Amino acid sequence: MRILDVLLISTTALAVTGNDVLVVGGAGFVGYHTTLELLSRGHSPIVLHNFDDEKHSPQWEQMQRRIDELHKKDVPLYHGDLCGMPLLEYFITSRFLSGIIYLGESFGDDIPGYIERRMQCFIALLELLRNHKDVPLVYSTTPEASLIDFKSKDAKPAPVPLFSVLKSAEQQFSEVYCSMYQVKTVGVRPFYPYGPMADSGSMVYNIAESISEGKSVPLPHNAKQIPLTYDFTAVTDIATGICNALKNMPKTCGVVYDLGSSHPQKVTTAADILKKQLKKDTTNEIQILNLTSPVADISLARKEIGYSPTADFEQGVKPFVEWFMSKKAKVPKNIMKIVNVYLDSDIKMQDIKKRGDVFYERVKNLRLKYEAESTGRRPVAKFYPNKNFIFFPGVTSGIDKRTLKGRTIEELKKECGRIDECIGFTPEGSLRVAIGLQKDWTNGSGLYVADIDICQAGHHNCRGNYTCKYEGPSQCTCGCAKGWKSTKNTICVQVEYFEGMTSDKERQWKYDDALHGRQFKGQMTDSFTEHKETSINGTVILSYPDAKGDIEKLKSACLHTYRCVGFNVKDNRLLSEVKGLTKKSSEFTAYTRNLNN
Repeated sequence: MRILDVLLISTTALAVTGNDVLVVGGAGFVGYHTTLELLSRGHSPIVLHNFDDEKHSPQWEQMQRRIDELHKKDVPLYHGDLCGMPLLEYFITSRFLSGIIYLGESFGDDIPGYIERRMQCFIALLELLRNHKDVPLVYSTTPEASLIDFKSKDAKPAPVPLFSVLKSAEQQFSEVYCSMYQVKTVGVRPFYPYGPMADSGSMVYNIAESISEGKSVPLPHNAKQIPLTYDFTAVTDIATGICNALKNMPKTCGVVYDLGSSHPQKVTTAADILKKQLKKDTTNEIQILNLTSPVADISLARKEIGYSPTADFEQGVKPFVEWFMSKKAKVPKNIMKIVNVYLDSDIKMQDIKKRGDVFYERVKNLRLKYEAESTGRRPVAKFYPNKNFIFFPGVTSGIDKRTLKGRTIEELKKECGRIDECIGFTPEGSLRVAIGLQKDWTNGSGLYVADIDICQAGHHNCRGNYTCKYEGPSQCTCGCAKGWKSTKNTICVQVEYFEGMTSDKERQWKYDDALHGRQFKGQMTDSFTEHKETSINGTVILSYPDAKGDIEKLKSACLHTYRCVGFNVKDNRLLSEVKGLTKKSSEFTAYTRNLNN
Protein backbone atom coordinates (compact mmCIF):
# COMPACT_ATOMS: atom_id res chain seq x y z
CA MET A 1 0.00 0.00 0.00
CA ARG A 2 1.19 3.34 -0.78
CA ILE A 3 1.54 5.31 1.84
CA LEU A 4 -4.64 14.27 3.70
CA ASP A 5 -17.65 34.16 -0.65
CA VAL A 6 -20.04 36.37 -1.24
CA LEU A 7 -18.95 35.75 -4.84
CA LEU A 8 -16.35 33.40 -6.28
CA ILE A 9 -13.42 34.68 -8.30
CA SER A 10 -15.72 34.76 -11.32
CA THR A 11 -19.48 34.59 -11.60
CA THR A 12 -19.21 31.24 -13.39
CA ALA A 13 -18.73 28.13 -11.25
CA LEU A 14 -15.37 26.54 -12.11
CA ALA A 15 -15.45 23.01 -13.48
CA VAL A 16 -13.28 20.47 -11.70
CA THR A 17 -11.46 18.55 -14.42
CA GLY A 18 -8.57 16.95 -12.52
CA ASN A 19 -8.72 13.42 -11.18
CA ASP A 20 -6.98 13.42 -7.78
CA VAL A 21 -9.25 14.14 -4.80
CA LEU A 22 -7.96 14.05 -1.22
CA VAL A 23 -10.49 12.43 1.14
CA VAL A 24 -9.65 13.30 4.75
CA GLY A 25 -11.26 10.65 6.93
CA GLY A 26 -11.65 8.38 3.92
CA ALA A 27 -11.37 5.15 5.93
CA GLY A 28 -14.42 6.07 8.03
CA PHE A 29 -17.91 4.81 7.22
CA VAL A 30 -19.08 7.78 5.12
CA GLY A 31 -15.54 8.43 3.85
CA TYR A 32 -15.19 4.86 2.58
CA HIS A 33 -18.41 5.04 0.54
CA THR A 34 -17.47 8.52 -0.72
CA THR A 35 -14.15 7.11 -1.91
CA LEU A 36 -15.96 4.32 -3.77
CA GLU A 37 -18.28 6.90 -5.39
CA LEU A 38 -15.26 8.93 -6.52
CA LEU A 39 -13.74 5.81 -8.07
CA SER A 40 -16.97 5.09 -9.94
CA ARG A 41 -16.85 8.63 -11.39
CA GLY A 42 -13.32 8.21 -12.74
CA HIS A 43 -11.52 10.15 -10.01
CA SER A 44 -8.30 9.02 -8.32
CA PRO A 45 -9.05 9.38 -4.59
CA ILE A 46 -6.26 9.67 -2.03
CA VAL A 47 -7.23 8.79 1.54
CA LEU A 48 -5.71 10.62 4.51
CA HIS A 49 -6.83 9.24 7.88
CA ASN A 50 -5.55 9.44 11.43
CA PHE A 51 -5.86 5.96 12.91
CA ASP A 52 -4.33 6.72 16.31
CA ASP A 53 -7.70 7.48 17.90
CA GLU A 54 -9.54 4.68 16.08
CA LYS A 55 -7.37 1.76 17.19
CA HIS A 56 -8.78 1.75 20.71
CA SER A 57 -12.43 2.32 19.76
CA PRO A 58 -15.26 -0.12 18.92
CA GLN A 59 -15.14 1.19 15.33
CA TRP A 60 -11.64 -0.23 14.73
CA GLU A 61 -12.86 -3.70 13.72
CA GLN A 62 -14.98 -2.48 10.82
CA MET A 63 -12.36 0.11 9.89
CA GLN A 64 -9.85 -2.70 9.36
CA ARG A 65 -12.29 -4.26 6.91
CA ARG A 66 -12.64 -0.96 5.03
CA ILE A 67 -8.86 -0.50 4.95
CA ASP A 68 -8.50 -3.96 3.44
CA GLU A 69 -11.10 -3.19 0.76
CA LEU A 70 -9.43 0.14 -0.12
CA HIS A 71 -6.12 -1.67 -0.43
CA LYS A 72 -7.64 -4.19 -2.85
CA LYS A 73 -8.82 -1.28 -5.01
CA ASP A 74 -5.30 0.26 -5.05
CA VAL A 75 -6.45 3.43 -3.29
CA PRO A 76 -3.44 5.30 -1.81
CA LEU A 77 -3.97 5.51 1.95
CA TYR A 78 -1.88 7.72 4.25
CA HIS A 79 -1.82 7.79 8.02
CA GLY A 80 -1.78 11.43 9.14
CA ASP A 81 -3.95 14.45 9.83
CA LEU A 82 -4.64 17.97 8.60
CA CYS A 83 -2.08 19.46 10.96
CA GLY A 84 0.70 17.96 8.84
CA MET A 85 1.10 21.13 6.80
CA PRO A 86 4.15 19.97 4.78
CA LEU A 87 2.24 16.80 3.88
CA LEU A 88 -0.82 18.76 2.79
CA GLU A 89 1.25 21.14 0.68
CA TYR A 90 2.96 18.11 -0.82
CA PHE A 91 -0.43 16.65 -1.80
CA ILE A 92 -1.77 19.92 -3.23
CA THR A 93 1.29 20.84 -5.28
CA SER A 94 2.69 17.48 -6.37
CA ARG A 95 -0.63 15.72 -7.03
CA PHE A 96 -2.38 18.80 -8.52
CA LEU A 97 -5.52 18.09 -6.45
CA SER A 98 -8.89 18.86 -8.00
CA GLY A 99 -10.58 18.94 -4.61
CA ILE A 100 -10.48 18.08 -0.90
CA ILE A 101 -13.28 16.33 0.98
CA TYR A 102 -13.02 16.70 4.77
CA LEU A 103 -15.10 14.25 6.80
CA GLY A 104 -14.16 14.89 10.43
CA GLU A 105 -15.34 12.33 12.96
CA SER A 106 -16.70 12.75 16.48
CA PHE A 107 -14.53 12.55 19.57
CA GLY A 108 -17.45 11.78 21.87
CA ASP A 109 -17.15 13.85 25.02
CA ASP A 110 -13.46 14.65 24.50
CA ILE A 111 -14.06 18.27 23.52
CA PRO A 112 -10.49 19.50 24.29
CA GLY A 113 -9.17 16.59 22.23
CA TYR A 114 -11.33 17.55 19.26
CA ILE A 115 -10.27 21.20 19.46
CA GLU A 116 -6.60 20.24 19.59
CA ARG A 117 -6.56 17.43 17.02
CA ARG A 118 -9.31 18.41 14.59
CA MET A 119 -10.55 21.98 14.83
CA GLN A 120 -7.10 23.59 14.84
CA CYS A 121 -6.12 21.39 11.92
CA PHE A 122 -9.26 22.38 9.99
CA ILE A 123 -8.36 26.06 10.39
CA ALA A 124 -4.81 25.25 9.30
CA LEU A 125 -6.27 23.71 6.14
CA LEU A 126 -8.28 26.87 5.44
CA GLU A 127 -5.09 28.92 5.89
CA LEU A 128 -3.25 26.72 3.39
CA LEU A 129 -6.07 27.03 0.85
CA ARG A 130 -5.65 30.83 0.89
CA ASN A 131 -2.62 30.13 -1.32
CA HIS A 132 -4.40 27.48 -3.38
CA LYS A 133 -7.77 29.06 -4.15
CA ASP A 134 -8.26 26.80 -7.16
CA VAL A 135 -8.69 23.75 -4.89
CA PRO A 136 -12.32 23.47 -3.66
CA LEU A 137 -13.12 22.13 -0.18
CA VAL A 138 -16.19 20.10 0.81
CA TYR A 139 -16.45 19.71 4.58
CA SER A 140 -18.97 17.81 6.71
CA THR A 141 -20.92 19.05 9.69
CA THR A 142 -23.67 17.45 11.80
CA PRO A 143 -27.47 17.56 11.55
CA GLU A 144 -27.70 19.10 15.02
CA ALA A 145 -25.41 21.97 13.95
CA SER A 146 -28.34 23.32 11.88
CA LEU A 147 -30.15 24.09 15.16
CA ILE A 148 -27.42 26.45 16.35
CA ASP A 149 -27.83 30.14 15.50
CA PHE A 150 -24.79 32.28 16.28
CA LYS A 151 -26.17 35.32 14.46
CA SER A 152 -29.52 35.97 16.14
CA LYS A 153 -29.44 37.83 19.47
CA ASP A 154 -32.78 36.31 20.46
CA ALA A 155 -31.79 32.72 19.70
CA LYS A 156 -31.95 30.33 22.63
CA PRO A 157 -29.32 27.61 23.09
CA ALA A 158 -30.53 24.39 21.50
CA PRO A 159 -30.14 21.08 23.34
CA VAL A 160 -27.51 19.61 21.02
CA PRO A 161 -24.28 17.63 21.55
CA LEU A 162 -21.22 19.77 22.28
CA PHE A 163 -19.52 18.17 19.29
CA SER A 164 -22.14 19.80 17.04
CA VAL A 165 -21.34 23.22 18.52
CA LEU A 166 -17.74 22.78 17.40
CA LYS A 167 -18.81 21.63 13.94
CA SER A 168 -21.02 24.71 13.69
CA ALA A 169 -18.00 26.85 14.59
CA GLU A 170 -16.05 25.20 11.75
CA GLN A 171 -18.90 26.17 9.45
CA GLN A 172 -18.56 29.80 10.53
CA PHE A 173 -14.79 29.73 9.94
CA SER A 174 -15.22 28.31 6.45
CA GLU A 175 -17.75 31.02 5.60
CA VAL A 176 -15.34 33.72 6.79
CA TYR A 177 -12.43 32.32 4.76
CA CYS A 178 -14.69 32.08 1.73
CA SER A 179 -15.95 35.68 1.93
CA MET A 180 -12.64 37.30 3.00
CA TYR A 181 -10.08 35.24 1.07
CA GLN A 182 -12.15 33.66 -1.74
CA VAL A 183 -11.43 30.11 -0.54
CA LYS A 184 -13.98 27.86 -2.25
CA THR A 185 -15.87 25.97 0.48
CA VAL A 186 -19.20 24.20 0.80
CA GLY A 187 -20.65 22.24 3.72
CA VAL A 188 -22.68 19.04 3.79
CA ARG A 189 -24.79 17.62 6.63
CA PRO A 190 -25.07 13.82 6.39
CA PHE A 191 -28.20 12.77 8.28
CA TYR A 192 -27.84 9.53 10.28
CA PRO A 193 -26.21 7.27 7.66
CA TYR A 194 -26.71 3.51 7.48
CA GLY A 195 -25.53 0.83 5.07
CA PRO A 196 -22.96 -1.93 4.53
CA MET A 197 -19.61 -1.50 6.31
CA ALA A 198 -21.31 0.56 9.04
CA ASP A 199 -19.53 1.13 12.34
CA SER A 200 -20.64 -0.59 15.49
CA GLY A 201 -21.90 2.35 17.51
CA SER A 202 -24.04 3.91 14.79
CA MET A 203 -27.73 3.91 15.70
CA VAL A 204 -29.03 1.54 13.02
CA TYR A 205 -26.17 -0.89 13.65
CA ASN A 206 -26.80 -0.85 17.42
CA ILE A 207 -30.52 -1.50 16.96
CA ALA A 208 -29.81 -4.39 14.56
CA GLU A 209 -27.21 -5.84 16.91
CA SER A 210 -29.59 -5.77 19.91
CA ILE A 211 -32.33 -7.41 17.84
CA SER A 212 -30.03 -10.13 16.46
CA GLU A 213 -28.80 -10.96 19.98
CA GLY A 214 -32.35 -11.10 21.39
CA LYS A 215 -31.77 -8.21 23.77
CA SER A 216 -34.15 -5.34 24.55
CA VAL A 217 -33.60 -2.43 22.18
CA PRO A 218 -32.82 0.97 23.80
CA LEU A 219 -34.63 3.63 21.74
CA PRO A 220 -34.32 7.43 22.25
CA HIS A 221 -37.46 9.23 23.56
CA ASN A 222 -38.00 12.78 24.76
CA ALA A 223 -38.95 13.75 28.30
CA LYS A 224 -42.63 13.06 27.49
CA GLN A 225 -41.65 9.54 26.42
CA ILE A 226 -42.48 10.26 22.79
CA PRO A 227 -40.10 8.43 20.43
CA LEU A 228 -37.69 10.72 18.58
CA THR A 229 -37.84 11.04 14.81
CA TYR A 230 -34.66 10.52 12.78
CA ASP A 231 -33.93 11.12 9.11
CA PHE A 232 -32.08 7.84 8.53
CA THR A 233 -30.31 8.05 5.16
CA ALA A 234 -28.61 5.43 2.97
CA VAL A 235 -24.86 6.05 3.00
CA THR A 236 -24.69 5.62 -0.78
CA ASP A 237 -27.11 8.56 -1.21
CA ILE A 238 -24.92 10.66 1.12
CA ALA A 239 -21.76 9.75 -0.82
CA THR A 240 -23.49 10.75 -4.07
CA GLY A 241 -24.50 14.10 -2.54
CA ILE A 242 -20.95 14.81 -1.32
CA CYS A 243 -19.47 14.14 -4.77
CA ASN A 244 -22.21 16.25 -6.41
CA ALA A 245 -21.31 19.12 -4.06
CA LEU A 246 -17.66 18.89 -5.13
CA LYS A 247 -18.64 18.88 -8.79
CA ASN A 248 -21.05 21.84 -8.48
CA MET A 249 -19.41 24.32 -6.10
CA PRO A 250 -21.81 27.18 -5.19
CA LYS A 251 -21.27 30.78 -6.22
CA THR A 252 -21.92 32.17 -2.72
CA CYS A 253 -20.38 31.58 0.69
CA GLY A 254 -21.90 29.84 3.70
CA VAL A 255 -23.82 27.23 1.74
CA VAL A 256 -24.49 23.96 3.58
CA TYR A 257 -26.48 21.16 1.94
CA ASP A 258 -28.67 18.82 3.99
CA LEU A 259 -28.16 15.24 2.81
CA GLY A 260 -31.13 13.32 4.18
CA SER A 261 -33.68 10.82 2.96
CA SER A 262 -36.79 13.05 2.90
CA HIS A 263 -38.50 10.11 4.66
CA PRO A 264 -37.95 10.62 8.43
CA GLN A 265 -38.88 7.72 10.67
CA LYS A 266 -39.82 7.44 14.30
CA VAL A 267 -37.11 5.40 15.94
CA THR A 268 -39.73 2.83 17.03
CA THR A 269 -40.91 2.42 13.43
CA ALA A 270 -37.32 1.94 12.26
CA ALA A 271 -36.84 -0.73 14.93
CA ASP A 272 -40.01 -2.54 13.81
CA ILE A 273 -38.76 -2.56 10.19
CA LEU A 274 -35.41 -4.01 11.28
CA LYS A 275 -37.13 -6.67 13.44
CA LYS A 276 -39.22 -7.71 10.42
CA GLN A 277 -36.25 -7.95 8.06
CA LEU A 278 -34.04 -9.69 10.66
CA LYS A 279 -36.97 -12.03 11.43
CA LYS A 280 -36.62 -11.59 15.17
CA ASP A 281 -38.82 -9.93 17.77
CA THR A 282 -37.56 -8.27 20.93
CA THR A 283 -38.86 -5.71 23.39
CA ASN A 284 -38.11 -1.99 23.23
CA GLU A 285 -36.53 -0.03 26.04
CA ILE A 286 -37.28 3.69 26.50
CA GLN A 287 -34.16 5.83 26.66
CA ILE A 288 -34.77 9.46 27.68
CA LEU A 289 -32.60 11.96 25.79
CA ASN A 290 -32.75 15.72 26.24
CA LEU A 291 -31.73 16.29 22.62
CA THR A 292 -33.42 17.48 19.46
CA SER A 293 -33.28 15.35 16.31
CA PRO A 294 -33.62 17.62 13.25
CA VAL A 295 -35.09 16.57 9.91
CA ALA A 296 -33.24 17.33 6.68
CA ASP A 297 -34.46 19.98 4.28
CA ILE A 298 -33.07 18.67 0.97
CA SER A 299 -34.77 21.26 -1.25
CA LEU A 300 -31.58 23.33 -1.73
CA ALA A 301 -29.44 20.25 -2.40
CA ARG A 302 -32.03 18.94 -4.85
CA LYS A 303 -32.12 22.28 -6.72
CA GLU A 304 -28.40 23.14 -6.85
CA ILE A 305 -26.51 19.83 -6.94
CA GLY A 306 -29.17 17.42 -8.20
CA TYR A 307 -29.35 15.48 -4.94
CA SER A 308 -32.11 12.87 -5.03
CA PRO A 309 -32.23 10.09 -2.40
CA THR A 310 -33.14 6.77 -3.94
CA ALA A 311 -35.24 4.93 -1.34
CA ASP A 312 -37.14 5.21 1.91
CA PHE A 313 -35.86 3.44 5.03
CA GLU A 314 -37.74 0.16 4.49
CA GLN A 315 -36.27 -0.30 1.01
CA GLY A 316 -32.93 1.37 1.63
CA VAL A 317 -32.06 -0.68 4.72
CA LYS A 318 -32.25 -4.03 2.89
CA PRO A 319 -28.61 -3.97 1.64
CA PHE A 320 -27.52 -3.18 5.21
CA VAL A 321 -29.52 -6.10 6.63
CA GLU A 322 -28.13 -8.48 3.99
CA TRP A 323 -24.59 -7.35 4.82
CA PHE A 324 -25.25 -7.51 8.57
CA MET A 325 -26.58 -11.06 8.41
CA SER A 326 -23.80 -12.30 6.13
CA LYS A 327 -20.24 -13.21 7.03
CA LYS A 328 -19.14 -9.87 5.53
CA ALA A 329 -20.19 -8.13 8.75
CA LYS A 330 -17.92 -10.39 10.77
CA VAL A 331 -14.32 -9.29 10.70
CA PRO A 332 -11.96 -12.26 10.14
CA LYS A 333 -9.65 -13.01 13.03
CA ASN A 334 -6.58 -12.62 10.84
CA ILE A 335 -7.62 -9.21 9.44
CA MET A 336 -5.35 -7.40 11.89
CA LYS A 337 -2.35 -9.31 10.58
CA ILE A 338 -3.41 -8.53 7.02
CA VAL A 339 -3.84 -4.83 7.73
CA ASN A 340 -0.57 -4.56 9.62
CA VAL A 341 1.30 -5.81 6.57
CA TYR A 342 0.54 -2.61 4.72
CA LEU A 343 -0.47 -0.24 7.52
CA ASP A 344 2.33 0.00 10.07
CA SER A 345 1.47 3.31 11.72
CA ASP A 346 4.89 4.13 13.09
CA ILE A 347 6.72 3.37 9.85
CA LYS A 348 4.13 5.18 7.74
CA MET A 349 4.18 8.23 9.99
CA GLN A 350 7.98 8.40 9.92
CA ASP A 351 7.97 8.02 6.16
CA ILE A 352 5.30 10.69 5.63
CA LYS A 353 6.91 13.07 8.12
CA LYS A 354 10.29 12.62 6.46
CA ARG A 355 8.92 13.27 2.97
CA GLY A 356 6.85 16.20 4.17
CA ASP A 357 9.76 17.78 6.04
CA VAL A 358 12.11 17.32 3.08
CA PHE A 359 9.57 18.88 0.73
CA TYR A 360 8.96 21.79 3.11
CA GLU A 361 12.68 22.46 3.58
CA ARG A 362 13.27 22.29 -0.16
CA VAL A 363 10.54 24.84 -0.83
CA LYS A 364 11.78 27.13 1.95
CA ASN A 365 15.40 26.95 0.81
CA LEU A 366 14.51 27.51 -2.84
CA ARG A 367 12.41 30.54 -1.99
CA LEU A 368 15.32 32.11 -0.14
CA LYS A 369 17.80 31.16 -2.85
CA TYR A 370 15.69 32.46 -5.72
CA GLU A 371 14.83 35.65 -3.90
CA ALA A 372 18.55 36.37 -3.57
CA GLU A 373 19.49 35.29 -7.11
CA SER A 374 16.54 36.54 -9.17
CA THR A 375 18.49 39.04 -11.24
CA GLY A 376 19.27 39.31 -14.94
CA ARG A 377 17.22 39.34 -18.11
CA ARG A 378 14.96 36.43 -17.17
CA PRO A 379 13.59 36.51 -13.60
CA VAL A 380 13.62 33.31 -11.58
CA ALA A 381 9.89 32.82 -11.36
CA LYS A 382 8.98 29.43 -9.88
CA PHE A 383 7.97 31.04 -6.59
CA TYR A 384 7.07 34.48 -7.92
CA PRO A 385 3.62 35.64 -9.00
CA ASN A 386 4.71 38.18 -11.64
CA LYS A 387 5.48 35.95 -14.61
CA ASN A 388 5.71 37.48 -18.08
CA PHE A 389 3.98 35.46 -20.82
CA ILE A 390 4.79 35.18 -24.53
CA PHE A 391 1.98 34.17 -26.90
CA PHE A 392 2.76 31.68 -29.69
CA PRO A 393 -0.24 31.49 -32.09
CA GLY A 394 -1.37 28.34 -33.85
CA VAL A 395 0.53 25.84 -31.69
CA THR A 396 0.17 23.75 -28.56
CA SER A 397 2.35 21.58 -26.32
CA GLY A 398 2.29 19.89 -22.94
CA ILE A 399 -0.27 17.95 -20.93
CA ASP A 400 -3.54 19.40 -19.60
CA LYS A 401 -3.37 19.41 -15.79
CA ARG A 402 -6.46 21.49 -15.03
CA THR A 403 -8.89 23.58 -17.04
CA LEU A 404 -10.25 26.86 -15.68
CA LYS A 405 -13.33 27.60 -17.74
CA GLY A 406 -14.88 31.01 -18.27
CA ARG A 407 -11.68 32.98 -17.62
CA THR A 408 -10.30 35.91 -19.56
CA ILE A 409 -6.66 35.84 -20.71
CA GLU A 410 -5.71 38.32 -18.00
CA GLU A 411 -7.39 36.17 -15.36
CA LEU A 412 -5.56 33.09 -16.67
CA LYS A 413 -2.24 34.97 -16.52
CA LYS A 414 -2.95 35.85 -12.92
CA GLU A 415 -3.91 32.28 -12.00
CA CYS A 416 -0.92 30.73 -13.78
CA GLY A 417 1.36 33.34 -12.21
CA ARG A 418 0.07 32.47 -8.76
CA ILE A 419 0.48 28.69 -9.14
CA ASP A 420 4.17 27.86 -8.66
CA GLU A 421 4.22 24.92 -11.09
CA CYS A 422 2.30 26.60 -13.93
CA ILE A 423 4.53 27.62 -16.86
CA GLY A 424 1.88 28.19 -19.53
CA PHE A 425 -1.74 27.90 -20.64
CA THR A 426 -3.98 27.79 -23.69
CA PRO A 427 -6.64 30.40 -24.55
CA GLU A 428 -9.27 27.84 -23.45
CA GLY A 429 -7.83 27.86 -19.92
CA SER A 430 -5.85 24.59 -19.94
CA LEU A 431 -2.92 25.02 -17.54
CA ARG A 432 0.51 23.54 -18.33
CA VAL A 433 3.20 22.46 -15.87
CA ALA A 434 5.58 21.26 -18.59
CA ILE A 435 5.97 21.76 -22.34
CA GLY A 436 8.19 20.19 -24.99
CA LEU A 437 10.86 21.87 -27.09
CA GLN A 438 9.53 24.43 -29.57
CA LYS A 439 10.64 22.35 -32.56
CA ASP A 440 8.26 19.58 -31.40
CA TRP A 441 5.15 21.75 -30.87
CA THR A 442 2.03 20.69 -32.77
CA ASN A 443 -0.84 22.65 -34.34
CA GLY A 444 -3.30 24.15 -31.87
CA SER A 445 -5.24 27.22 -30.78
CA GLY A 446 -2.17 28.96 -29.38
CA LEU A 447 0.04 28.77 -26.30
CA TYR A 448 0.95 31.33 -23.64
CA VAL A 449 4.42 30.47 -22.26
CA ALA A 450 6.08 31.99 -19.19
CA ASP A 451 9.33 33.72 -20.14
CA ILE A 452 11.40 32.07 -17.43
CA ASP A 453 14.57 30.01 -17.25
CA ILE A 454 13.27 26.81 -15.69
CA CYS A 455 16.86 25.65 -15.14
CA GLN A 456 17.56 28.60 -12.83
CA ALA A 457 14.13 28.22 -11.27
CA GLY A 458 14.67 24.54 -10.46
CA HIS A 459 11.41 23.77 -12.28
CA HIS A 460 12.61 20.88 -14.44
CA ASN A 461 12.98 17.09 -14.42
CA CYS A 462 16.78 16.89 -14.69
CA ARG A 463 17.26 14.86 -11.54
CA GLY A 464 20.16 13.07 -9.92
CA ASN A 465 23.39 13.65 -11.83
CA TYR A 466 21.82 15.36 -14.82
CA THR A 467 22.33 19.04 -15.58
CA CYS A 468 19.70 21.34 -17.04
CA LYS A 469 20.34 23.37 -20.23
CA TYR A 470 18.14 26.37 -21.13
CA GLU A 471 16.50 25.90 -24.56
CA GLY A 472 14.02 28.80 -24.61
CA PRO A 473 11.14 30.15 -22.52
CA SER A 474 10.12 27.39 -20.06
CA GLN A 475 12.07 24.81 -22.12
CA CYS A 476 15.17 22.79 -21.34
CA THR A 477 17.14 19.64 -22.12
CA CYS A 478 18.96 17.38 -19.66
CA GLY A 479 22.55 16.13 -19.94
CA CYS A 480 25.07 14.40 -17.72
CA ALA A 481 27.09 16.51 -15.31
CA LYS A 482 30.87 16.76 -15.44
CA GLY A 483 32.49 13.47 -14.56
CA TRP A 484 29.43 11.47 -15.65
CA LYS A 485 28.54 9.69 -18.89
CA SER A 486 25.13 8.72 -20.26
CA THR A 487 24.49 5.03 -20.89
CA LYS A 488 22.12 3.41 -23.37
CA ASN A 489 19.49 3.43 -20.61
CA THR A 490 19.83 7.24 -20.30
CA ILE A 491 21.34 6.84 -16.84
CA CYS A 492 24.35 8.96 -15.91
CA VAL A 493 27.24 6.81 -14.67
CA GLN A 494 30.25 8.34 -12.93
CA VAL A 495 33.42 7.72 -14.96
CA GLU A 496 35.84 10.55 -14.22
CA TYR A 497 37.40 12.17 -11.19
CA PHE A 498 37.29 15.90 -10.74
CA GLU A 499 38.34 18.02 -7.79
CA GLY A 500 35.94 18.04 -4.86
CA MET A 501 33.77 15.18 -6.12
CA THR A 502 32.31 12.33 -4.09
CA SER A 503 31.54 9.21 -6.10
CA ASP A 504 28.55 6.91 -5.74
CA LYS A 505 30.96 4.04 -5.07
CA GLU A 506 32.58 6.05 -2.31
CA ARG A 507 29.23 6.68 -0.61
CA GLN A 508 28.33 3.00 -0.79
CA TRP A 509 31.74 1.86 0.46
CA LYS A 510 31.66 4.25 3.40
CA TYR A 511 28.21 2.97 4.31
CA ASP A 512 29.27 -0.70 4.04
CA ASP A 513 32.44 -0.14 6.08
CA ALA A 514 30.54 1.72 8.78
CA LEU A 515 27.90 -1.01 8.84
CA HIS A 516 30.49 -3.77 9.32
CA GLY A 517 32.84 -1.79 11.56
CA ARG A 518 35.68 -1.66 9.03
CA GLN A 519 38.24 1.16 9.22
CA PHE A 520 39.74 1.49 5.73
CA LYS A 521 41.19 4.98 6.17
CA GLY A 522 43.37 4.07 9.12
CA GLN A 523 45.03 1.22 7.23
CA MET A 524 46.62 3.46 4.58
CA THR A 525 49.18 6.25 4.82
CA ASP A 526 49.40 9.39 2.68
CA SER A 527 52.71 8.28 1.15
CA PHE A 528 53.19 6.37 -2.12
CA THR A 529 55.71 3.93 -3.56
CA GLU A 530 56.78 4.48 -7.17
CA HIS A 531 56.92 1.53 -9.58
CA LYS A 532 58.78 2.46 -12.80
CA GLU A 533 58.14 0.61 -16.03
CA THR A 534 55.17 -1.00 -14.32
CA SER A 535 51.38 -1.13 -14.63
CA ILE A 536 48.98 -2.10 -11.84
CA ASN A 537 46.42 -4.83 -12.52
CA GLY A 538 43.37 -4.17 -10.38
CA THR A 539 39.88 -2.77 -9.97
CA VAL A 540 39.40 0.70 -11.47
CA ILE A 541 37.36 3.21 -9.46
CA LEU A 542 37.50 6.22 -11.78
CA SER A 543 39.56 7.73 -14.55
CA TYR A 544 40.99 11.26 -14.18
CA PRO A 545 41.74 12.45 -17.74
CA ASP A 546 42.15 16.08 -16.64
CA ALA A 547 45.28 15.07 -14.69
CA LYS A 548 47.10 14.38 -18.00
CA GLY A 549 49.79 12.33 -16.28
CA ASP A 550 50.50 14.93 -13.57
CA ILE A 551 51.69 12.76 -10.66
CA GLU A 552 50.85 15.30 -7.94
CA LYS A 553 47.31 15.68 -9.24
CA LEU A 554 46.88 11.92 -9.34
CA LYS A 555 48.26 11.55 -5.79
CA SER A 556 45.88 14.23 -4.53
CA ALA A 557 42.93 12.58 -6.31
CA CYS A 558 43.82 9.18 -4.82
CA LEU A 559 44.09 10.63 -1.31
CA HIS A 560 40.65 12.24 -1.72
CA THR A 561 38.99 9.11 -3.12
CA TYR A 562 37.78 6.54 -0.60
CA ARG A 563 39.47 3.11 -0.91
CA CYS A 564 41.95 4.33 -3.52
CA VAL A 565 45.13 2.23 -3.14
CA GLY A 566 47.06 3.41 -6.20
CA PHE A 567 47.02 4.66 -9.78
CA ASN A 568 48.52 4.20 -13.21
CA VAL A 569 50.09 7.37 -14.62
CA LYS A 570 49.73 6.58 -18.32
CA ASP A 571 45.96 6.06 -18.38
CA ASN A 572 45.21 8.32 -15.35
CA ARG A 573 43.16 5.61 -13.61
CA LEU A 574 42.55 5.34 -9.86
CA LEU A 575 42.31 1.80 -8.44
CA SER A 576 40.64 0.29 -5.37
CA GLU A 577 42.47 -3.03 -5.52
CA VAL A 578 45.94 -4.24 -6.58
CA LYS A 579 45.83 -7.73 -8.04
CA GLY A 580 49.37 -7.64 -9.37
CA LEU A 581 52.13 -5.59 -11.01
CA THR A 582 53.07 -6.10 -14.65
CA LYS A 583 56.41 -5.00 -16.12
CA LYS A 584 55.98 -2.59 -19.02
CA SER A 585 58.04 -0.27 -21.16
CA SER A 586 59.67 2.90 -19.88
CA GLU A 587 56.61 5.06 -20.60
CA PHE A 588 54.64 3.25 -17.86
CA THR A 589 54.76 4.24 -14.19
CA ALA A 590 52.51 3.23 -11.28
CA TYR A 591 52.12 4.30 -7.64
CA THR A 592 50.74 2.33 -4.69
CA ARG A 593 49.83 3.73 -1.29
CA ASN A 594 51.86 2.54 1.66
CA LEU A 595 50.27 0.56 4.46
CA ASN A 596 50.16 1.84 8.02
CA ASN A 597 52.21 -0.66 10.05
